Amino acid sequence: MDLIRSGNYDAAQEILDGLNWKDSKAQSTLISARKALDRNDYSSGIEYVCSVGGTVNLDYTCDKGTFSKTHDSIKSKSEFSLPTWTYNGYHITEWNVDKYSIDSSTSNYVADITLKASYDITAYTISLCKTKAGTVDETIGYNITKSVSIENPSRTGYTFLGWTGGEYTTPIKDLVIPVGTYGDITLVAQWELINYNITYYLDGGSTTNPTTYTIEDNLTLSNATKTGYTFVGWYTSDAYTKEVKTISNQTGDISLYAKFSVNTYTYLLDANGGTLENPIKTIKVTYYFVSNGQCELDV
Repeated sequence: MDLIRSGNYDAAQEILDGLNWKDSKAQSTLISARKALDRNDYSSGIEYVCSVGGTVNLDYTCDKGTFSKTHDSIKSKSEFSLPTWTYNGYHITEWNVDKYSIDSSTSNYVADITLKASYDITAYTISLCKTKAGTVDETIGYNITKSVSIENPSRTGYTFLGWTGGEYTTPIKDLVIPVGTYGDITLVAQWELINYNITYYLDGGSTTNPTTYTIEDNLTLSNATKTGYTFVGWYTSDAYTKEVKTISNQTGDISLYAKFSVNTYTYLLDANGGTLENPIKTIKVTYYFVSNGQCELDV
């Protein structure tokens, strides 16, 4: 019909609906298919053609990438499925009717439809786990056309070894994600604990406390020992003004000074036949062992 060829579908459909031809209803349905395809409703267009027993030949095209299939020939809407498309770093945004034709001159109705895919760059995410795996501290957006420099993080009490994740199995510092990379990426910062030194000033005494520590340690300092003295405490300087009992959540080398007080002893003095004004006397002494468990006293 000239009205159909000229695109005057409404008028043609009105005429067909008023006729009692054998295929007037089918021809009207095919006009509905043309209307649907003109407005890019390819799904309805395919359904209309199949509903009157027609065959739909489908071609799939795109400027880039590859399809899982490029052609279909179907007789039922249930057979219709779009192909998958592969082009790294990109995704299909929509399908459009590129061209079509419907042959309704015989009862073997045939529609030839070409669907063309539109596409766009896919946005991906780089997730940074700066402290431990599974805890995302920062995200960075990127796509296949961009290179991304990943900053080296800092963490008190630790040395940064590098980033790992995905193809990066060995820790890498100053990591650059190159152009051409695609897909979501999770990077985990790898750390090494810093060991700090503890220097003890013992004033002749001794200690069993550790000589190093890390920020993760929670140390309770044990007493130092010194023969003839009582341990008073650990201090940060020989001025003995700031006492330290524990080392926890701390960094940096430490100097600790042991403070002692001289022991006081009470001795009973035997005059061996003589007399004493005060047989019990409290004195401060300095003593040291010399041999066989014997000791000498400086009174």
